[in-house]
Amino acid sequence: MPIGRCFAMLLLACCASASAQVKELDKAACESQGGTQQCNTNGINGDGNIHDVTAPSPQGKPQLLGAYARTMRQGLDNDYRWRCMVDPPQPPTGENTWDRRCDDQARDMSVEKCTATSGSHPTLVCDYVNSTGARAKTVELCGCWK
Repeated sequence: MPIGRCFAMLLLACCASASAQVKELDKAACESQGGTQQCNTNGINGDGNIHDVTAPSPQGKPQLLGAYARTMRQGLDNDYRWRCMVDPPQPPTGENTWDRRCDDQARDMSVEKCTATSGSHPTLVCDYVNSTGARAKTVELCGCWK
């Protein structure tokens, strides 16, 4: 096979996996598929900037089956009450901003994108924007790995 064609196929495979949507998968569904859930939390300031939350895979679990994310408003909520999607419309634009918002009382925060890396220690990373002046939030991102 010519080198140019190999490079084109490799580039296509790379980009296709990088743009693949992350499947919504809660803890019960993860367990029913034999997966292991790994969660991480991060605070998101109300500053209008992009902030990321990363959920690394457990040792020896390289395949992401799916994920879910929840948030709570700091100082108001006592638990993670509001769902945030892990498969937002891409690319993020002003036109689809409302389609990328978290639920209900957390609608002032949007999910820009979620991507999974591959390799010896893959991770799931989601980018969030909490509106300028919005109450700070804490996001819990949970990946289901197998």
